[in-house]
Amino acid sequence: METTIKLKMVDTCNIQLGNHFNNIVNDYSTIAKAISPDKTIDKKSELHFEYIEGVQRKYYGLVEALSNNGLLSDNIKVVDLGCGLCTTLYNIMGQFKAYGIPANFYGVEYNEELLKTFVKYLSPLWGDNVPSFMVCDIMKCDVSDYDLILTYQPFKKLDDINNMYDKVFKEMKIGSIFYEHMINGASPVYKLEECKELFLNNVNKYNMEKRVLLFGGERQILFIKR
Repeated sequence: METTIKLKMVDTCNIQLGNHFNNIVNDYSTIAKAISPDKTIDKKSELHFEYIEGVQRKYYGLVEALSNNGLLSDNIKVVDLGCGLCTTLYNIMGQFKAYGIPANFYGVEYNEELLKTFVKYLSPLWGDNVPSFMVCDIMKCDVSDYDLILTYQPFKKLDDINNMYDKVFKEMKIGSIFYEHMINGASPVYKLEECKELFLNNVNKYNMEKRVLLFGGERQILFIKR
């Protein structure tokens, strides 16, 4: 039986109005928007990045909730599967610093052009915390050494999505955490309910413990490998 635990409340209203998000993460997102080599979003860029910035606020709250509940440890290894221009990683890097928790950041990205763009324009903003990268297909990388695994809609086909869950959950080490924003209300291009079913099938298959986090009243879910 799945265990559902409500973690301590985090007020995302305060997080969204904080200096870190408004002045630092917002600037980063603005630069990422301007330099993105993804030409498919040109006609809807304003809506796209407005939504992406909303997602970043959710990740910012995630780190605070994890810290408040003793689920983070020093020198934690954080990986973003399909990291793109690293807006998610940059966002939470500031929160790890705020809590004084040493962390190592990693990104996996198939599109080498995105990573080259990141290195040229955005990596200087990271200071001494620039992530280490693996340029490869998510399905070919090893996730067994990471403590916190993040992903945000890296695949569009249901078969690919199911295969990713199966691979990642199988390889995760005991006690590691998986969080995917898509499961919690994003607007994917595929059928959300079908995707959730695939996700939960793999959750049960690999003995993942469900945790419920409340961010200012918003319900977010993560899973811990047991």
